[in-house]
Amino acid sequence: MDGVSSFFFLSTKEIKLQIVQIAKVLVTHDFGGEQSSEVIDLRNPDNVCASFADAGPRQFPYGALMQKSLPVVCGGYSNQDCVIIGRDTTTPLVDLTLPRPESASVLIDDSTLWITGAEWGEGLANSEFITIGSDGLAQSTLGPDLPLQVFGHCMAKVDDNTYFLSGGYRFDTDSVATKATFFYDMASKTWTEGPDMLEQRAHHSCEVFMNPATNSLNIVLMGGHDYETQTSLDSTEFLNLDDGANGWTYGPSVPSAVRNPASVSLGNSVVLIGGSMGPELGSSNQLNELVCGADDSCSWVTLEQTLKHPRWGHVAMLIPDDLAGC
Repeated sequence: MDGVSSFFFLSTKEIKLQIVQIAKVLVTHDFGGEQSSEVIDLRNPDNVCASFADAGPRQFPYGALMQKSLPVVCGGYSNQDCVIIGRDTTTPLVDLTLPRPESASVLIDDSTLWITGAEWGEGLANSEFITIGSDGLAQSTLGPDLPLQVFGHCMAKVDDNTYFLSGGYRFDTDSVATKATFFYDMASKTWTEGPDMLEQRAHHSCEVFMNPATNSLNIVLMGGHDYETQTSLDSTEFLNLDDGANGWTYGPSVPSAVRNPASVSLGNSVVLIGGSMGPELGSSNQLNELVCGADDSCSWVTLEQTLKHPRWGHVAMLIPDDLAGC
């Protein structure tokens, strides 16, 4: 593949992830048309948190908490902008350079969001950066080209220089879900091909976390959609970044097969939120936490907390206590 080297290996000895002790998560939007936002305390099911404004209809949006206090949501079908979701109203932030439905985003730093790919058009194999300046004004600029034409993929941050792309539908192969993974080096501006996933996977979640079972930095892939079988996936896959040459291994299956879930990393665990269980079963309102112990095993724990509205194709982001209001 032109411009892509192989194979990826990362020394993670100096990478430290913050372990989140008190975790509040803002969940917003839904492919089915739910416009409301809700805040959930992942550690106290009895906590009642603040309400946030409805952000209007967006299908398959993406976003992140920017500048530690601004919940930003972008894109979706028929949307070519980014907005800030507030307690009482939404505020326009910036327009995207291109329409980008079914894209994936990852936070580079507090002020920069990287948006990659799209389902159609010029955005398929390129990307853009949303940057908020010191004056509070935002701008959108084109970013690096992707190693493939893709949508329905997943992005995650490994460290301040290294970013991970997995799966999705390859537009250049009749939109078949791919097993491909890639790592981007921001300093050298190069993509490196990672090990293929064990399964074709699109519309999945991916997170980076410190796995207590192996005392190593891991990427975990969760759920998704298998295009060939047209089914949602209940499988998970782990990649140990301290020894990437061993490739992906299966982890514990999620309690319900889901596509288009959302997720957040708490540093040493991961919470999977909602997702579509299929046309007949509808959407999930469950929150399931992936917990790994010193006994070298990992398992899923279904939290007492649930979403007020079952959701799929939604956005979830951790927010600070003062913003959560609980």
